[in-house]
Amino acid sequence: MRRDDAGHKLVGEEHQQGRTKIKITVVDFSGNTAMSHELPPVPPNAGAMSASYDLNISSLHAGNYVLKVETNGEMVTRQFVKE
Repeated sequence: MRRDDAGHKLVGEEHQQGRTKIKITVVDFSGNTAMSHELPPVPPNAGAMSASYDLNISSLHAGNYVLKVETNGEMVTRQFVKE
């Protein structure tokens, strides 16, 4: 995951073979969900796939957040600061 130069988007990429879905959630440090998106599923017979996403965070207030990316039941979390 990386931020664009202006700090308005988070850019990431997930590599999954036969993933069923990717759910992306941004949570503030109070535990409130600030935004949530689901990427469409990839059929299991599609082979190795790479899904990239741009998450527009310009509407978020300045502060600390946690990005949660869930793929096929596995969760990866990353902290980021919106300035």
